[in-house]
Order: sequence, then structure tokens, then C-alpha cells
Amino acid sequence: MFNKILLVISFFAVLTFSCQQKKAETVADNPTQPSYIKYASGLAITQHADWTEVVVEQPWKGAGKAIKYALVDKKKDTDAAFDGYKVVKVPLSKVAATSTTHLPHFSALGETSSLKGFANADYVYSQVFRERIASDELVEIGDGAGVNFESCLNLKPEALFTFSMGNDRSTDERLELAGIQMLYNADYLETTPLGRAEWIKFTAAFFNKLDDADSIFNVIEQNYLELRAKALKAEAKPTVLTGVVYGDTWFLPGGKNYGAAFFEDAGGSYLWKETEENGWLELSFESVFEKGLKADYWIGVASFSTLQEMKAQESRYGLFSAWKNSAVYNYDNQLNEKGGNNYLEEGYSRPDIVLADLIHIMHPDLLPGHKLYFYRKLP
Repeated sequence: MFNKILLVISFFAVLTFSCQQKKAETVADNPTQPSYIKYASGLAITQHADWTEVVVEQPWKGAGKAIKYALVDKKKDTDAAFDGYKVVKVPLSKVAATSTTHLPHFSALGETSSLKGFANADYVYSQVFRERIASDELVEIGDGAGVNFESCLNLKPEALFTFSMGNDRSTDERLELAGIQMLYNADYLETTPLGRAEWIKFTAAFFNKLDDADSIFNVIEQNYLELRAKALKAEAKPTVLTGVVYGDTWFLPGGKNYGAAFFEDAGGSYLWKETEENGWLELSFESVFEKGLKADYWIGVASFSTLQEMKAQESRYGLFSAWKNSAVYNYDNQLNEKGGNNYLEEGYSRPDIVLADLIHIMHPDLLPGHKLYFYRKLP
């Protein structure tokens, strides 16, 4: 169900080092570099004289407290404790990951060879990583249930880039006891597209490539802001419906969700933009039908590939104006033979491309030369 929902769907001072003592209490004084973070509400990164502080404010929903990492050079003595911090020796060179959303970070940062293990390889879209899987350079360490403890332990990565929904973390705890660092990427809790994309800096910090990530993100940010400014000048604001029903429940993003922000930034009017949820709404078919019946566009329809397939599964879909007017789009323009979807891999790292697609859908006159990349119109 989680994968189906996905389809409709990262203190502050010079730390005094000596051979005998390193005190985390001094970090609130004078950082040598201001925070690298501009948009991500759940991530803080600060560089100090000879270490880097990475704080994941909410590693999973309801976590209660932040996780703080102290990144220190592999060649330097770290015998003394950083109180309250997880010490990670960097740069890392042998890691594993659990989410397809992490993969573009390794590609963009030139660290594809550092990724040695991945969970659920069938979901990988990138040809580069698929070739590494085929040649056993990238080892499968999981299955549909998550990370396999024995497989990950046999690989012996220095760290595992992972995420948590806040439920069973027993495997994570066992791996950590075995000496494998758990690096929690909580980008999915961000409420803006740029905030989510900025988590490339989280990955970059562990490879000493923060400046590279900053440059990469600056280009994405500039593209996004220019596109948004163009879209917001449009006079018409077409209404937008998204999602489909599963059983008795229709899942769609709340008004504070990054998905809702995309529709608004593209010059649309998301019908549930006034809701306060930053996660996902779970509504009845009837309530969505009443509000979305006359929506101009229906964008994001799970795994449906044609209009007739939608109607065959739920005849009432055919009553919606967007369905009748063939104004239904899905983010499955790039699928591989195993079902890997590039939107669920590259899409979160490239909100500028996603935004260009959405603008072209709702305001084709604004981007007449654009060719849809992630999205396609359902026949």
C-alpha cells in the first residue's frame, strides 16, 4: 500500500580539539561557515573549523527529538566523545541506501561507485545503477519488507542512507549495534519542492562535497524560481484534482504538502489547498466527487495507464469533467521493464523539471517548446 500511495502520490561554533578532549557543549559559539540550508525545514548543516555538524530535526514523524551527526575527518583522532552526537568519519567510501529518491544524489555528486548496496533493486530506474546491479557492483540488501539484516551485515558498509516512517526500527538498531551508521534522510517530511530537493546536501556532507551540492542545488533553485514567476503571471488558474480511491479511501496531498505546492507554483488552483495537513488526506469518494467533479485537470492517477482502464476499475471516474475532456495526466512517462518509475527516483531531486511539466500541462502557451519529461497525457 505504501508504494501505491507514493504513486498517487536535514550548534554552531568552532569545536576546540585537543588530543585529550572535544566538547560538544562549545558548538553554539562561532561557526566558521553559515548554514548551507535555505529551504529544508528539517535539516541544518553547519561547518566548523575541523568538523561538520548535520542535524536532522525530525528523523521521522513523531520522533520527538533530533538526530545530530558530527562529521570528522577519517585521519583525525576522535576518541573523545561529542556528547549527544553520532560521530561519522568522512568521507565515506562504501555505503548502502534504501530509497530510490537517494540515488540521484550519488549520481549528481559523482559517487555512484561508493554505493555498494541497495534495497528493493526492482524499483531502480536509472540505467547506470541497473547496470551496476546486473554486474554485482551494486548488491541487493533487501526485499519488499525493507533491509535484510544478514545481507547488509555481509556487505559491511560504513553507513546506510535510510529513512523511517517511525514504526519498527529493530533492524536499524541491530545494524547500528553491529557498527553500521544509520543516516536518516527525512526529505519526505518537507512541505515544499525546493525543501525536499535541498536534501542532496545531506548526502553530500558525508562525502565532503557540500560545495558541489550547493552549486547543483543553486541551478535547480534558479530554474524553479524563474519558472514559478512565469507561471504565477498567468491570468487563468485552472483547478486541479489528484489521486484515486483505494477501497473506500481517496488519498491526496494536504494543502501544506509539497505536492500541493507544485500545483500552486505551476499556476493552478489545487482544490484542497486550504487544508492544513502537510501529509496526505484520506477522504471518501463522495467528498472528492462533490469537490472535484468539475476540476479542469486530474494530475496523478496511481498506476492507471489509460482512461478506459480507470473507468473499468471505477465507473464513476467517467463522470468527472477532467476524464470527459481527456485532461488526465500521470507521472509514469518513464517506466522500465520492471516497473521502476523515474518520477519516484529523479523527480524529487529535480523539482524544476516537474514544475516545467506542470506548467506546460496547465499553461502550454507559457512553455510552448517544452516536451513532457515525467508526465504524460492518458489516452
